[in-house]
Amino acid sequence: MAIHDMVIPDGARIPAAGVNVGGALIAAIHIPTGSDNATFQPQYSPDAGTTWDPINDESETPLVITYLAGGAMHQINPPIRAPLFRLYGNTGNETGAITCEIHTI
Repeated sequence: MAIHDMVIPDGARIPAAGVNVGGALIAAIHIPTGSDNATFQPQYSPDAGTTWDPINDESETPLVITYLAGGAMHQINPPIRAPLFRLYGNTGNETGAITCEIHTI
């Protein structure tokens, strides 16, 4: 399993460029403590970061990760393949950016 760090800055829709996880499957996302936002939406880019589309579940509903105040590992089941990936949201954190981890297999 590889772990890719992704910085979520405060006060911006993030990260504009996304994180390149190659051809791996995204199996989990760790969002640490330190965000004031309630939700983040996983998105992928089919065109190298020009446009971003939500990642949906099997019922065509966009996935949403609910932030937990103590930090948490969020399992993606089944794992998803999204070579260029980002979490859409804003930390709302007055103390600055947080770094989350994208776990791939």
